[in-house]
Amino acid sequence: MHADGGVVANVLAPLDLGDYRALAARLRGAGASAAAPVTVRVWTVLNLWTHAPPTTLDPARRAAMDRRNGGLLFYAQPQQLVARLADLARLVTDDVPGLRVEFRYTAVPAERSTEPGADRLFDAAWMRRLEGVGYARAERRAVGHDAVGVRAPAPGRSAGDVHAGA
Repeated sequence: MHADGGVVANVLAPLDLGDYRALAARLRGAGASAAAPVTVRVWTVLNLWTHAPPTTLDPARRAAMDRRNGGLLFYAQPQQLVARLADLARLVTDDVPGLRVEFRYTAVPAERSTEPGADRLFDAAWMRRLEGVGYARAERRAVGHDAVGVRAPAPGRSAGDVHAGA
């Protein structure tokens, strides 16, 4: 499923705990065994910064400070949503017999927010550089970073991967 929730939220959670429990019950009804859990994989791609770009403000310019405040609140949301999905993945894996959830995410690296072209809606050169970053990540299987509340991966797992119950 693809969802662009930029107007309401930056991530659309596909299932909640009740949905996972119902899925597990249906799988058991179809003959699946809790001894061999079914793995549900959830990938989230945040096509935005997870942290606000650094900036300097004149404290006397209240309108600029107000705009910055709104931006900071906007950037705080994806971190919380990623943490919530990671927590849900661990909860389902630990508490719903017959299911295991793997949650993986990636985002535009925050350290690239100050690069030339990063502040434009579309800048071909910057997007080509960003595509190179994504390709390099895929090559080395380093999916995701910059999350809040995501535990370190198990030995042998890629940084940023969240494998519930691992």
